[in-house]
Amino acid sequence: MDGNRKYSKSLTFIEDALVASSRNAIDLVGAAEKLSVENYHAPCLSMSILALEEMGRAFLINDLLFAKSTTPKLDHFEKSLKNHNIKLQAVPMVSALWLQVAEFDLRYAAQDRFRRALKIGYENWKLAGQEVLDLAGEQNFAFLDKWKQSGFYVSLINGNKFQSPRDGVDPAISERVRRFSNLSAKNLDSAFSDGNLKRHIDKAKIIRSKFSDSDHQLFETEAEQMIGRLFDS
Repeated sequence: MDGNRKYSKSLTFIEDALVASSRNAIDLVGAAEKLSVENYHAPCLSMSILALEEMGRAFLINDLLFAKSTTPKLDHFEKSLKNHNIKLQAVPMVSALWLQVAEFDLRYAAQDRFRRALKIGYENWKLAGQEVLDLAGEQNFAFLDKWKQSGFYVSLINGNKFQSPRDGVDPAISERVRRFSNLSAKNLDSAFSDGNLKRHIDKAKIIRSKFSDSDHQLFETEAEQMIGRLFDS
């Protein structure tokens, strides 16, 4: 081996952070659902977007599994602690995270039905996300930060009129975003259950103990190419 890698974060830190992010996303979509039932569509929209931010950060946390102490991955994670757009731009990769962890489910290798269910879940999630993008006429989810603000705060229109969130947020848009956020959170929570996340972390521990720095570089290049092919398709 030609030199072991010095990692930016411990596996315990990463596992705890993933659990906390997933649980908070579930709490936020639960709160959004209650707000929706009571027709509080503006705060429902904002809560749903906060949940998506939390899941975007979960992907950035998971990206630290094999990250060096000096790396763009660590820089992205640290910026995500303050920058909402970085977390929202990572939303498309949330599916890559839950599909990756779901492969550690004991049913994955044994049951074709389980693999088909994952595929259907992914297709439904992708469709729900595209519906949100189409509504806004956008290519990525960074714009959701403005929608989140519109659900929380009174807006000044044309410099001479104030508008409350209840009058400015379209209930149909709020529901579309809530549905996408809910699907995302439920998929992530399901993937992390039944010991799957622990097995995911245990596999990372084995890789950390055996891979040299050059091994990691090859591994990361292949992973980036795989993700690129997945989302290009």
